[in-house]
Amino acid sequence: MGTHERRAAAHRLDELLQKAITLDVFQEPRRRAEMLRVMEAQGRVEGVQCVWKRKDGRLLTVRLNGRCVRNEEGQITSLEMMAEDVTQRLAIEEQLRHAQKMEAVGRLAGEIAHDFNNPLTSVLLTSVYVTGRHALLNFGLSYSSKWSKAVIVSL
Repeated sequence: MGTHERRAAAHRLDELLQKAITLDVFQEPRRRAEMLRVMEAQGRVEGVQCVWKRKDGRLLTVRLNGRCVRNEEGQITSLEMMAEDVTQRLAIEEQLRHAQKMEAVGRLAGEIAHDFNNPLTSVLLTSVYVTGRHALLNFGLSYSSKWSKAVIVSL
């Protein structure tokens, strides 16, 4: 999505001020309530991830950092927040995790095949030793292949 499309899908500040942020912007209103409780208690929040709704209805994940602005009496007068769109980064991280899982599955399959192949080789060698070259044909091997010649020579 290009910059123009992102801007068209994003809320403008004057539009946000007219919305009920808890219901119109936050996908999960309870996340905003939790964040506000933390901000009131600690005076700030860092790295809080929330899902927001765009104007066009699509969802985006943002990481929020902010602080409370207080008056002389210690009452909260406003909140200063910075929102970073991390939707694409999270998607790329998920793709990386999937690729790593697939690599692990491939490695495991290779190890299983290798572990399975070792006993099969013993069976093949034993049958070649006991029955001669005819056993190679039962395994679909011809005597002319390099591997089968190595097996016969090693006997």
